Amino acid sequence: AKKCVTAERLGHGNDPDLLCVSFSSNDLIGHIYGPDSQEVLDVTLRTDRLIADLLNFLDAEVGKDHYAVVLSSDHGVCPLPELATSKAKYPAARRVTFKELTAGLTDALDAVYGKVGETPMKWFELFDEGTWPWVYLN
Repeated sequence: AKKCVTAERLGHGNDPDLLCVSFSSNDLIGHIYGPDSQEVLDVTLRTDRLIADLLNFLDAEVGKDHYAVVLSSDHGVCPLPELATSKAKYPAARRVTFKELTAGLTDALDAVYGKVGETPMKWFELFDEGTWPWVYLN
């Protein structure tokens, strides 16, 4: 982001410039470790420092009061189902594996659209279960 501001001379012309920066690791860490984890605390503190550093850079490079910042989020994250507090409130809640989830989805998609190919996960893109908690259609 800093290199972009400097190289493109953002904030120095007559017309407004737009720079969008995403902190996507926060989302992944929240999904995997849950909102009350040390990992989420760590990434939150690191993100806070990164944003502070970027704002200080913009103050020096573009000038205070010469830029606007908008922060947004797409969602929060719920407590993990394996936690005791979650189990007490939602006894049936549990984390399912990618294979468990896609087995039922595969059967449902086969029933509606017919079988496609012979591989067990033909409907889905495969990702390492420990890293990617999302399901993508193939």
